[in-house]
Amino acid sequence: MNSLQISLNAVTPFAFYIVYGMILKKLGAVDVDFMKKVNNFSFKCLFPTMIFWNLYSSQDNMVINPTLMIVAISALCVTILAASAFCIKFIADKPKQPVIVQAIYRSNSLLFALPLTTSIFGAESRAVATMTIAVIVPFYNVSSVLLFEFFRGGKRDAKSLLKKVLTNPIIMGAIVGFSAMLIHLHLPAPIEKPIGAISSMVTPLACIILGTQLNMESVVKDLKYIIPTLGAKLILLPALSLPLSMLFGFSPVERFVFFSIFATPIATSSFPMAASMGGDGDLAAELVAMSTVGSVITLFFWILLLNTTGILFG
Repeated sequence: MNSLQISLNAVTPFAFYIVYGMILKKLGAVDVDFMKKVNNFSFKCLFPTMIFWNLYSSQDNMVINPTLMIVAISALCVTILAASAFCIKFIADKPKQPVIVQAIYRSNSLLFALPLTTSIFGAESRAVATMTIAVIVPFYNVSSVLLFEFFRGGKRDAKSLLKKVLTNPIIMGAIVGFSAMLIHLHLPAPIEKPIGAISSMVTPLACIILGTQLNMESVVKDLKYIIPTLGAKLILLPALSLPLSMLFGFSPVERFVFFSIFATPIATSSFPMAASMGGDGDLAAELVAMSTVGSVITLFFWILLLNTTGILFG
């Protein structure tokens, strides 16, 4: 296994899209304000389509380990609570609080964990990764909506909160996707193809938009937030996940999928989520971009460590 090549293959496309967006902005080829509108359109229309497609297309690869699901969700909940308590105590700028919490726990599992697991363990491991991610991604979206509503002081009565969760575009995509899985829906090929095509363009477009919104002066100014957040995201949490996965006796594939939930870069969708729900969109963009670039290094060393110590295949 070539650890560096696996990491580079997974991360480089994202970095390319972001840099491409930055170049377009520098050349004056795009209108930044217009791209903000495109970002809003992406959040409301394209991301729900992608969420639906990923759940719909995974229905034939359902391999469920209840223990893995329970431990993963529980670990993420503990992470959210701990990060929230820290931000409330130490971060004075309120719009930054939910952005930092989201960055710490919400990973790009969908677009990193699956290819990384398949690259290392082969196609037979795809079913385990797919089903785990099919549960984790909706959790990310529901918890993020609740997180931003909590931090921006919105109405917190159960009825109002439930309405906001259910009407969130990404949650609606997840609900339709899970419904399709439950009834084993199979769409005609002429319909499947365009839905799949729309889904495949979401991440490149989101990363390009992100690149057009990045301001390097702002990145330098926000380093006091970026460095500790990425330290927790890419180093601390992956380190804590390893003994936990071994404690519960997960198989090597399950162990790596669990590790990937915490070790992969911040989810691209966290940027439009933050920008659309009252968070600091600039900081969210900076964290996504820096985590994507930084993970080239951290994932390489993590995979190398797991391989050489036997943790990965032991």
